[in-house]
Parts: sequence; structure tokens; C-alpha cells
Amino acid sequence: MKYKAIVCLSLLLIGSGLTSAFAKDPPASAEQLRAEVESALKAKDASALIGLFNWQGVSDNFKTMMGKMAADMTNHEWTAVKLAPLPDDFQATNVVNGIRYRPSVAVTGWIVVEFTPKGNAAQLPYGKSGDAYYLSCNVEEKIPGPVTKSKALSITVMGTEDMKSISGSCVLVQNGTEYKHNISERGTSFFGDYIKSCTVQKTADDGETMQMTIEEDCKQIFDSQEITNKEIVYEKK
Repeated sequence: MKYKAIVCLSLLLIGSGLTSAFAKDPPASAEQLRAEVESALKAKDASALIGLFNWQGVSDNFKTMMGKMAADMTNHEWTAVKLAPLPDDFQATNVVNGIRYRPSVAVTGWIVVEFTPKGNAAQLPYGKSGDAYYLSCNVEEKIPGPVTKSKALSITVMGTEDMKSISGSCVLVQNGTEYKHNISERGTSFFGDYIKSCTVQKTADDGETMQMTIEEDCKQIFDSQEITNKEIVYEKK
């Protein structure tokens, strides 16, 4: 199991629907929300995890999508549940194929669940609505006007043992708007129009080679090959 950063999650409501999700008073602080996520994982209780999400405006499609993920999370061995700040390049709203996906609450941070083996983690966005804290969920909104089909875009960095020795960023164009993202994982994926530029640097002189590839809809459009330079630069032509 390998979870990546999850901008907005949704869960299947098992049983009687939304009413069960808010059967008790929701957490009054971020720390209480974190503790209740941990408690649900300890009890392997997917329904308790479901009850921590905010479902306002969420479609049946998204309620259905996360049933398996809720069960999967509660059935795996975990090592820690932590609060974490959002990265500087966090993008709460995304547009894919004429649909805007926005969070069901104003996202203020992540609850990070670390699983075994080491390196597997789920990053669950959370925020506040009124006086309560919830895990956030996707709300879908159709954008009027012509639709620009989004592409599946990916950046992969290879050839180094430790991603802490790598830093970098890319500029993604999504629905005609540019967004800058930091690169902190070996594999980084998006939906958008195209990747305008990308730069990665080695911050440690460890003698290892480095390689970066970029794909659009599973078709490779850039391959740096293995290099010993300290920097790889991509600019879309």
C-alpha cells in the first residue's frame, strides 16, 4: 500500500447514510480530531473514521469511492498519527475536464497517518466549519463553458537513495492558469494542461547519478538520461 498526499477524500457511508456521520458532537479542536482518527485506526473501525468527514455538498459518487479506502486504512498496520502544516504549494481546488473539485471545509492542515512498511503514509486534509473540525471531502462543481480535457501528468526522479538530497519545483498549467509545485517525492502526479517547466537539484555531493522523466497521458515527453550534474532543467518547447 502506498498512499500519496490526498487533497480531498470521501468515504462510503455504511448503513444509514449521512445521519450516521454526525451522530455525535464533532471534534472541537485539531488535536481532538487527530486523536479520534487515531482511535478509529486502533479500533479498526471504518465507520468511526467515516464519521469524522464533512459531507456538506458531497456527491453520492464520492461517498461511494472511499468505502474501500476506509476499510483499507483501518486494516493496515500504522505507526503514527500526526498533525502537519500544509506545504506552501498546497492547492485546495483542482479543475479536471470541466469539473471543479473543492474541499468541503476550508483546509488548514494535514493529519498524516504513517503505515508500515516505512515510507507509506496518508495525508488527510482537515479544516474548520463553524466551531467544529472535520476531515475534508471533495465537492464537485461543473464549470460552465467549453471543456478543456485534462491530461495525466507525471514527474519521476530516479537514481538517488535519499530524497532529502533532492530539491526542485515545477510549473504546472491547469485550465490555463500556472501553479508552482515543490518536488519532494520520487513520483509526482497531476491532472492539467501540461508541465511548463521543471528543475531538480542535488543538494548533496554523494557521487550518485540522477535522472528525471516526464510523461503526459502515459507517453514519455522528456528523459534527462542518467547524469552526474547537480541540476536537471526541463522547459516545454
